[in-house]
Formats: sequence, C-alpha cells, structure tokens
Amino acid sequence: MIPYRRLAAIVVALILVLAVQATAFAAILVIPEPGADPAHVALVREAADAFTAIVAAELGVTLDNDVRLFVCPTGESYRAVLVRELRQRPDLAARAAEVTAGMSGGRIKAVAVNFGALNGGTAGVRACKTAAHELFHQLQYQLAGHNLGKSFYWLKEGAADLFGAAVAEKLGYQSLDQWKLDRLDTLRQAGDHVSPQEILATNLDKWTGLLEDNRHPYEIADLLVLCLMDRTQPGGRRAIGEYYRLLGQGLENGQAFERAFAIRPENLVAGFRTWFAHTSARAAGNKLPANAAN
Repeated sequence: MIPYRRLAAIVVALILVLAVQATAFAAILVIPEPGADPAHVALVREAADAFTAIVAAELGVTLDNDVRLFVCPTGESYRAVLVRELRQRPDLAARAAEVTAGMSGGRIKAVAVNFGALNGGTAGVRACKTAAHELFHQLQYQLAGHNLGKSFYWLKEGAADLFGAAVAEKLGYQSLDQWKLDRLDTLRQAGDHVSPQEILATNLDKWTGLLEDNRHPYEIADLLVLCLMDRTQPGGRRAIGEYYRLLGQGLENGQAFERAFAIRPENLVAGFRTWFAHTSARAAGNKLPANAAN
C-alpha cells in the first residue's frame, strides 16, 4: 500500500505534468511549401517564438490550439495555399494574392506568409511583421470566436500590425519608434489616403478596395491604434486583449470598445487629427499642413 502522503505527492506531480503538457500542446507548426528558402523558414520560426513570448507577457494569453503556418516562396504558391488550406474561393484567393503578404484563417487554424511579396532589402523585417500579424489574427479569433466579425476592422488590422512591429523590435530588426515614423512618413508623402472617419466602419471588402486603390488603410489603422495606446496608457496593449475577450462574451462592439479602452470610438477619431499633427511635428521638427490626416 502506498502511504497517504506519498500518494498525495504523486497525484500533485501528475496534475503538474498534465498541466505542463496541456500548456505545451499548442504549437505553431511552420510548414515550408516546395521551394521555400530555408533561411525564410528559420526567420518565420524565430518570429513565431517571439510572438508567443510577447503575447504571453503583455496579454497573459497564448494560442490554445495548434496553428499551421505555411511559408510560401512565390505569389502562386501563396494563392494555392489560400485555396487548398485556407479554403478560399479561387477568385478571392487570386485577388488577395495581388495585394497581401499574409493571410489567416481563424476557424481553420492556418496562416500563410507570401514571400513573393516580401522581396528587397526590407524582406526580413516585413516577414517578421507579417508572420506575427497573421498569428495575432489567430489570437483575436481565439478570444472573440465567431463574434470577431463584429469587431472594428481597422482595429483588427492595426492591433495585428502593432504586435507584428513588437516582434520585429524584439528580434532587433526595427524599433517601434522607427515603425511609427515610417507610418507617419508614408502618409505625409501620400497624395491620397483614407480618412479616419472613412475607415471607422470599413469591412474586409472595402478594405481590400482601399488597398487596391493605394489609399493606405494600414497606415491610418496603425496610427489610430497608436493614438489609442497613448490615450489608454498604462495598460493599453492589455486592453486590446480585453476588447476581444468582451466580444467573445457577447458584448456589442461599441460597448466592448468603450469598456476596454474607456473611450468611445467616435471620440478617438475626433481627437486623432490633433494627435497626428502633434506627433508628426515632434517627429519632423515642424508642423504639418492643416489638411494632414483629415
């Protein structure tokens, strides 16, 4: 017969082992498509590891299901993965392959990164950002479930970009400050871009149209998220996770936003122009034209 104290110790040990196994069960499975560069595969693995560490530290959560991450060497292989693995219609996959460097299928637990769109000297930093961006979409779906479709699309994309930039910083590719400056510079130089008011109620189809028209929806969304973080510090990034948790609990989108960030979305947009002008002036050392980021 096993003594009671020893039996209790064995039970506790088994519980701890099972808990560790349950925590470690979820994995990001990096899958190279034929022809993928081993260096690109290694880069994506590194980004996936950094992503896990960052969201665990800042949001107190990790992915709870295995996610397959496909490394696609060309736009054609990317399009094929979108159809085969992410179950997109061929016409939508072809359209996406023209304007996106990555895609996530939340319900399907699969992500694709398009190295065909990541050529040039900035391929490394863009690949890190893209992989982490798409993995963050997986986390958003995990927290919000089927209610993710009710969320603000600009926040869905801007928050994913923020955590993608955080991964790039962790891996030494680009600081968050430099990322912000790049977004500001792009909009300063743009002849035309979507306004914060326009982007507030956009959806996937409208977003894709804005990309095709080169109206810079990502840059505006990213800066809106940075403005939101400035308005809700400290704890702004953790509030992002709370917003998606509240959506998952069934709260209406506007209510979830206001409860998580303590600001109404329309008030955020109303104050964005002033924030943008002040932030740009500090970065550039001069004032922007009065119509900047209308």
